[in-house]
Amino acid sequence: MPIMDDRTDPTLITTSPSRGEDPQRVVDVWAHKAMQAGWQVEVVPGFGTPSRKQAMTTRGIQDYGLVDVEGLQYVVKFGPRFRVPLHEVTETGAAVERPFLTYTAWAEPVLVEADLDDYI
Repeated sequence: MPIMDDRTDPTLITTSPSRGEDPQRVVDVWAHKAMQAGWQVEVVPGFGTPSRKQAMTTRGIQDYGLVDVEGLQYVVKFGPRFRVPLHEVTETGAAVERPFLTYTAWAEPVLVEADLDDYI
């Protein structure tokens, strides 16, 4: 059985960049935040960081870069993810609240067949 540690799991580390933020900057900021959480992180060069108009995947989520976190690789993603309340005023002047997804950066592990065999 694996030993758990007190650090925040890399999959739970998020940042809140703006939609116009440079993709490489988003990856660097995520890596910095993971290091602040106690992880040893290296940004993997040569990922081919996309422009904002490239690499759209499912539901507007983009792959922005690749990082190595103590031997496991993670893809840093960017897209609508966190639910927040959006407060609007209607034409009649009434205030209404509705749910809204805000743009967030997060990381997901890169799973390869050999890694999966270790956990089955």
